[in-house]
Amino acid sequence: MSAKPTNRQLADYLGLSEEDVGSYRLDSIREGSHWRIAFAVEMPTRLRGRLPACLMVVVPDSSQLSCSLYPR
Repeated sequence: MSAKPTNRQLADYLGLSEEDVGSYRLDSIREGSHWRIAFAVEMPTRLRGRLPACLMVVVPDSSQLSCSLYPR
């Protein structure tokens, strides 16, 4: 089973800063080969554009997080 994605991995994947991910990340739940990551409602509107309306994102396990949703 792959390890929970780090804040750095999520930041790269979502196109956010590592600090933003660390500030607003709530929970990480393993679902098969993916992780469901929940973010706080208090997340600023300027950052919410990177996430679905439910403030939860499903990402592949950490071994598959080499690509980004938002190329820099």
